[in-house]
Order: sequence, then C-alpha cells, then structure tokens
Amino acid sequence: PWPTAGKEVILSGTNTPTRIRRGATLTIEPGVTIKGHAATSSLYVGEYTTDDGPGRLVAIGTAANPITFTKWAADPYWSGLTVEIPPLGATPASALLVYVVIEQAQAGYAGLYAGSPFVTLDHGLVRNNQSTGVMNIAPMTISNSVFENNGTNGSGRAVFAYYPITFTNNSVVADGTGPRTVYMQATGAGTNLAGNTFSGGAIELENGLIDQNATWPTSVK
Repeated sequence: PWPTAGKEVILSGTNTPTRIRRGATLTIEPGVTIKGHAATSSLYVGEYTTDDGPGRLVAIGTAANPITFTKWAADPYWSGLTVEIPPLGATPASALLVYVVIEQAQAGYAGLYAGSPFVTLDHGLVRNNQSTGVMNIAPMTISNSVFENNGTNGSGRAVFAYYPITFTNNSVVADGTGPRTVYMQATGAGTNLAGNTFSGGAIELENGLIDQNATWPTSVK
C-alpha cells in the first residue's frame, strides 16, 4: 500500500501518467495525499491499448482521514485520476473510492474520468476542478458525495454523464460561472438521480429516457 496518514505521494511525470496495470492492485491508506507535480501529471488505472491485466485501485479513507488527490502547491493544476477504457474483450479496470477528495484538475480533463463500469465513488468531495468534476463513459455509481465549484473555467459541470449513472444522495453546488451542474447524455434505462440536492446551475438532458414516475425539483431551475 501507499503510506500511512499524513504522508504525501508526488506524481512527477510529465505527459506520462503513473499507471496501475498487469493485474496489480494499489491500495492507498487513509490520510494519504497524492499530488500531481505538473499540469500533465496523472494517475491511471488500467491500460487502453494492452490487455495485460486490468489494474485495480482501492482508496478507502475515513471521515477523519480522507484520501486526497490534488495538485502540487506550486502548480496551477494537474491532470486528474483516470480509470481507463479497456481494450475490446478485456476485463475492465476498477476503482473503489470512499472518503476521498478529488480536486484541482485542469481544463480538458476531469477530476475523475471513469472509463470502466467498475468505478464507485462514495462519500467523496469533488471540488475546484477547472472544467469537470466527474466524467463517466461507462455506467458508474456516485453516492453520498459533495460537488463544489467545479467548472471554474466557465463550463460549470460537476458531472458529465455519457452513460447511465446511479447518482444518489449527493449535494451539488455550482460556482456560478457556468450554465450546468450536471450534464446528461445517457440514453436508455439505468440512470438513478434520487435524493440529491442542487444549488445553482441546471441539469441539462441530451437524449435520455424517463421510464418511471419522477419529480423535477424546484431547487433546479
């Protein structure tokens, strides 16, 4: 595992991510801080082009000692956390993220980019990412999490959902500079948006399917 509470891990690669692959599991202990030391520094789980084992990230913090993914102090941003799209026919990578903070990813990237259907974010704090907090291009689950001030470059997206998403009991606060807090392009059944609270911004639906009774709240206008 990566080290104990209060320790830092610095990702110093430029244009080359730190990557978990070949069936390896990286476990990050509560209280650890992971810092990208350049705008192009990032942590990748899995491999897009090579089927040599999926890679797995287990980052389970606690309420008192969350795990933080962020930028190095002297750098304006980093390139975020990516769970790769698997090669055709390969086993997808996975990430279990509980009590984590994901922040300060630069424009053109998401704080968390989920290309695998085996990504779960629970009790997360996703904040101050320049364009997007979380982007999913495979089904994923987000619950009990807080999204604050994402889209500081004007895009205003806490979540960019390309695929069905289970998004329940979360709190989303827009930063006021962008038109959207949640952008949904997901089609078909499987999306669940129950129990969330929204402040500012809007939910934008492109395509999508409403196949059960639903109430659109007055808190989102």
